[in-house]
Amino acid sequence: MRLAFFVNDVATEIDEYTTTRLARAAAQGGPPNGSSWTTSMPCSCETNRECEANLAQMTEAVLQDGYAIVQGFVDAGEAGDARIFLLEGQILERDGKLAAFRRVPKGNDPRANISAGGHSVPLEIGDVERGIVEAMSKKLVADGMYFVGIDVIGDKVVEINAESPGGMQSIERLYDIDVCPTVIEALERRTGSKS
Repeated sequence: MRLAFFVNDVATEIDEYTTTRLARAAAQGGPPNGSSWTTSMPCSCETNRECEANLAQMTEAVLQDGYAIVQGFVDAGEAGDARIFLLEGQILERDGKLAAFRRVPKGNDPRANISAGGHSVPLEIGDVERGIVEAMSKKLVADGMYFVGIDVIGDKVVEINAESPGGMQSIERLYDIDVCPTVIEALERRTGSKS
């Protein structure tokens, strides 16, 4: 479960008792049966003081499963985030087109997820994105992360989607390409098989 407060430094306002509970819960390992690491409870308060009144109630609700992961505010998120697909540590490419797009939030909602009403637009891969991929490429390959979707806000990777890197339909719609043959060909090379 991820508790994401979208106010600068709100995590530093959490009292010592709550901080201790969060740390103890995180140290207990993975999520318990039936729970998810991806639930988020955004706080869209304008100031830390506004969130303080509700912080205890929000923390209690999120911790009912016994743990939470707190993600700090990442500046520049109001413009959305980038989803970049990596295959064997490199940006997935098909027919000269890179598999990446920007997710733009709807209205004042800070979340850019398509399921939350955000929409996808083409992304021009720049030096920042290429630098991020270069910095993490060897580690992804070494850890066996063959095909992933990374989420980037500004110059920060905020999530690595390794089990279900969704958004391929956005790539097909935005660029009129099917990247699946590229993924399958790489998998065949990797396993030494041919379909």
